[in-house]
Amino acid sequence: MFRQGFRALLLVACALSVGLYLSVAFPVARAAGSHAAPDSVEAALLAQANRLLDHKPTYVEPTGDSPIVLMPGFAIAIALLMGADDAQLWVVRQLALLAIVVTALLVFGLVRAETGSWTLPAATGTLALVAPALFGVPPGAARP
Repeated sequence: MFRQGFRALLLVACALSVGLYLSVAFPVARAAGSHAAPDSVEAALLAQANRLLDHKPTYVEPTGDSPIVLMPGFAIAIALLMGADDAQLWVVRQLALLAIVVTALLVFGLVRAETGSWTLPAATGTLALVAPALFGVPPGAARP
């Protein structure tokens, strides 16, 4: 009786956590239009993707300030999605949100295949989705 109650409580907590995370992340990722200002990491991603789109070197010589230097994988994915246009903030944020959701689904699927249960995969998938927000990254913000 207690075990089933704890399982139900865990599944409800997971569902509420995922719902809350997505309800905060979707508006941030969708509303990244001209009025939204990118933070420093998003600005570095946009600059790196735009350099790739302009066929310039991926990395630039550092100036007086120490700019954020990122690995080029995420910028390459953004550049491939944008084609010939300049990279837009909404594309960067939506790609990052899609990547974190797919990662959480992969974690869920792997743990489900290993355990055969539903409660442990739900907990680990939820933790994989919500963990970046626990470490200070705003939900829906673009992070590699």
